[in-house]
Amino acid sequence: MNAQPIGAGAGILAAMGVLLVASALRRGRIGLAHRLAPYVHRRARTSGLLRAAAPPEDSRTVLAALVRALVRAARSEE
Repeated sequence: MNAQPIGAGAGILAAMGVLLVASALRRGRIGLAHRLAPYVHRRARTSGLLRAAAPPEDSRTVLAALVRALVRAARSEE
């Protein structure tokens, strides 16, 4: 068996390895934030319960009547 093809194959494999390492170093390192970005989604800053709207003034619910009475009582004491 001739040693020339074995040496050529080993040289090609070594060159490919060096090129692979050089390209990886040139690309740079990916940070943790970039690796986790596809899995992390933005959330609302506050709870949805805190954004609940007050009942409208013209509504005829018991809660609206109580709120109006409390507001009137608070204004009369000022």
